[in-house]
Amino acid sequence: MGAIDDTTALIVWRDLFLGPGAGVLRGSSWTLSSVPPMTALLDYVPRLRPRPSGGHWLSWASDKDYVGIATYRDGAWSPPESVFCAYLRPEAHYSQSAAEMSRDEVEYPAVSWMAVSSLNGLTSVCVCVPGDSGFTVAENLPGSEEGMSPVVARDRNQDVWVVWEAPAKGMGWAHTYTRATSSAPTVTPVRGKRIIAWWLSEPAPGSWWAVLQAREGEIFEEVARVRAGQGQAMSWDDLGPPSGACRYRIRRECLDRQYQWLSDEGRWQVHVPPGGSNGSDLVLLTASSNPSDAVVHFELLNARAGPLDVQVYDLRGRLLLRQRPSASGGGRDSILIDLAAAAGPAAGLYFIRVADASGKVSPSAKVVFLR
Repeated sequence: MGAIDDTTALIVWRDLFLGPGAGVLRGSSWTLSSVPPMTALLDYVPRLRPRPSGGHWLSWASDKDYVGIATYRDGAWSPPESVFCAYLRPEAHYSQSAAEMSRDEVEYPAVSWMAVSSLNGLTSVCVCVPGDSGFTVAENLPGSEEGMSPVVARDRNQDVWVVWEAPAKGMGWAHTYTRATSSAPTVTPVRGKRIIAWWLSEPAPGSWWAVLQAREGEIFEEVARVRAGQGQAMSWDDLGPPSGACRYRIRRECLDRQYQWLSDEGRWQVHVPPGGSNGSDLVLLTASSNPSDAVVHFELLNARAGPLDVQVYDLRGRLLLRQRPSASGGGRDSILIDLAAAAGPAAGLYFIRVADASGKVSPSAKVVFLR
């Protein structure tokens, strides 16, 4: 059963002899609906879960090595999808328990079920963690042997948790987590605010990162949570008035604290002018490790849409590298500079500046190249 609104419910069932059925109960009025697509002889144990974009997800078990998924919307059922599992053992398996779905506000739910080996009847647990665009192949969890009746949920960080019963062992559980780590944050003043920027060691779309702040002599406290996009550059604007020196750290969020990560500190110094640059000036923010021995990432603020002129100089003022990427005009653009190509074999201090299509030139940014 799944609630459509305060007085309306969708009900789905499977009769061993008569097959599947569905109906809608509106108050005291009962109406049969179109037949759900769980039509194979042993498609059974239906489960319903609201779909944020409208309608309901339906999942079910089968005597195959996959579970079924479909959507009910506007009185009709979508064609069924099959969610497979990458089983740890080569023999065929049967998805002989309910395909439980996470109850959250994410469009595609996490799905978990008990699989049974066709060779020896042993059970194990499969979990599908979908992406933003749909369901993926599920993982057969190591250590879930004899696992039964799994349930699945997402936490506030979008990590997926699954718990199962193991009669001979008690209860088993596992969860997802993000492997990426973070550079120390850089702090840049821009027109009365501070931009806190950091760089992830690898893309981690959808992961959550906390910004921690501490005034001098005080402990770190969480001041913001930022969700990662497709890239590795992240930032947060601290709009609070700068009152003395303070420190920042970045924490990888996970409810299981042994999987949290804390970056090194970045500092806001007392002598930094609070006014920063004018809101229309070009500003270069270092968003990756500095010193660096590889590609350096910068965020460019306030560039006009069109071609950019990126220049890298050494201490003698010699131009070593020139790049001409394009600015989007959206106010924030990413620039990647390969220092190995720019600096050749020499380690040392280098200067980077950028001009946009309007002729504005950024203040020079410093980067130390290690080799």
